[in-house]
Amino acid sequence: MAQTLELSAKSTRDMSAREIRAEAARFGISPNDDIEVLRAALKTELERRWQEENRDTIAAWNRWIEINGLPLERYRCW
Repeated sequence: MAQTLELSAKSTRDMSAREIRAEAARFGISPNDDIEVLRAALKTELERRWQEENRDTIAAWNRWIEINGLPLERYRCW
């Protein structure tokens, strides 16, 4: 089974260096880099996986908006 985004509600900013290194290793990112490099790589990987896992839903919403327009568009002031 593919690993999913099983991180806690913590953002990468709120994670300790130990947590970041552990998560980086779990996602196949070399944990030997500088902690800020790891933090950025982990964030990028998590965003990529989220996009991949939600691709169908995003596409469905985009199709719905193309057909129906933006919800509440009539209330926009600009």
